[in-house]
Amino acid sequence: MRIATFILTLLILQGCFNKKDNEMSYTRSSDTIPITAQLSFSLFQYKHPFIYFLNADSNQLIVINSEQKKMVANIQIPQSLYNNTDPGGIHSFYVHNHDSIFLQDLYGFSIIDSAGRIKYHKTINSPGLNHWPPILYNNIGGVFPMYYDATLNKLFTRQYSGEKMMNEKGFYTIKVEANMDLNDSIMRELPVEYPPLYVKNYCGEANLAFREMDDSANIYSFMASPDIVIYNRYNGHVRHLTAKSKLQNQGFKPLSLEYSEDMNRKVDHMVENPLYMKIIYDKYRSCYYRMLLNGKELKNKDGSYNTFSDKELIVSVFDKDFQLLTDVNLGSNYLWNYSFATPKGLYILKISNDTYIKQATINEKNLIFDVINFNNGHARM
Repeated sequence: MRIATFILTLLILQGCFNKKDNEMSYTRSSDTIPITAQLSFSLFQYKHPFIYFLNADSNQLIVINSEQKKMVANIQIPQSLYNNTDPGGIHSFYVHNHDSIFLQDLYGFSIIDSAGRIKYHKTINSPGLNHWPPILYNNIGGVFPMYYDATLNKLFTRQYSGEKMMNEKGFYTIKVEANMDLNDSIMRELPVEYPPLYVKNYCGEANLAFREMDDSANIYSFMASPDIVIYNRYNGHVRHLTAKSKLQNQGFKPLSLEYSEDMNRKVDHMVENPLYMKIIYDKYRSCYYRMLLNGKELKNKDGSYNTFSDKELIVSVFDKDFQLLTDVNLGSNYLWNYSFATPKGLYILKISNDTYIKQATINEKNLIFDVINFNNGHARM
């Protein structure tokens, strides 16, 4: 299967006062949530006041009440959904409610309830004897989780080429998302593509696509590009916008294709270049956050070398029309993928001295979040 094994290591390598940056003030505080389980590094969902984590060790969904600071449920995933798959395990999940929990494994979709009973299953990736189908549907890279729109009764998922490798231009000509209407179980692609930059150049490992959902739209971000794509789920309208941080310190430089098998050079390329990561919709403040890992020189003046974990995290805040409100440099040492908007502010997981990460899982006693609150904390509930 064409999944870049390097991508998940990306997620591993990423840091009370008032401050003014541009024209918008913010506060930064801390919140600690105790945990007792080994968590998947990238699979989680926040749905106020609950945080749903995948326990990668036992294939359970751990439900934590973020206000009470305790685990309130432990949902066992049926063994038939994660055994005998290659690679095994759950690749994505979405909790609509406790009677409709959507799961995605390598081969298909399922719906279970909080008791672990399977209510629906559909095979969508059915390999032939020696090959995968031309189009695959899966949470590639762990950063494009499935989503269910109850109004449309449609399930949205990442789609990508089952025939082309990520260093081939043909990989980037495939639409990035499809949906499945649960009324007929047919997959239909959406009119959203990679930016032309990816077809014209080789971008190394900066090839992830991210997608966020707001009340009516899917918002897409691509690592090598300051541009975004907005797709309206209800009328099919597509908009292309630039959502660039003013703190971006250089333009993205493509990599020569001759280095496509040179992991050391590809890692250096990731360190040197600015990389746009996920977008978060804050429904409590009617704004969007876009995360940028700024470019970094490989070698410092003292002769030491920088690594991916030294890249500084920039959070850009946009209004509902994607007009830039402010940029904030939070520094390094953040697990930026573990971030979500709450009534209290933007939560971003910090790397602490107790953080232990192995094989895309997190083992630690407490999750320590920085809580960034813009607009003086005025949120609508």
